[in-house]
Amino acid sequence: MQRTTRLLGAVSATALIVMTSTPAMAEGIRAGTDITNTVTVDYQVNGVIQNQETASDTFAVDRRVNVTVAAVDSPKTVNPGSTDAFLTFDVTNLSNDVVDLNLTATLEDGTAANIDAFTIYEDTNNNGTFDGADQVITFLDEVAEDETLRVFVVTDISSDAVNDDTFDVSLNANAHQAATGSAGTGPA
Repeated sequence: MQRTTRLLGAVSATALIVMTSTPAMAEGIRAGTDITNTVTVDYQVNGVIQNQETASDTFAVDRRVNVTVAAVDSPKTVNPGSTDAFLTFDVTNLSNDVVDLNLTATLEDGTAANIDAFTIYEDTNNNGTFDGADQVITFLDEVAEDETLRVFVVTDISSDAVNDDTFDVSLNANAHQAATGSAGTGPA
């Protein structure tokens, strides 16, 4: 009799929102870029044409933080006693600025006694497959605008796991102000 378990991946992304307002007309424009809005008004008073009025205002585009985390290979079937069982996730920075992303993998549902702690690896050789060349990480540093990085959430499955055990795994990416060398400490 073959015993199997399923490792499920849940997806979530958490980001701190810097600006909420009506839809920004500056979408796709890098944070900090100056934009000048100009308005011109033509009007009449009692049928008499008045001098045209023009005004303008310059403002800097705010940072818009938007991060997505997408499961690539979920659900995935594993066997009891499996080592280095992994789920693949793509993390994309859809923001208009460079950000650091702290990563956290958690077990949302399932028998915690039958699954080990999670280790997160970045696909540093960009081959799309979890292998010995990948690097253990806790954050993604200096993720550029529109950049997608592949990560693997890796764990061992206990030999005590039984058929129909499921493990609902969530990967969260929290955005921070970009900082060189380690994840930024301030909110993005």
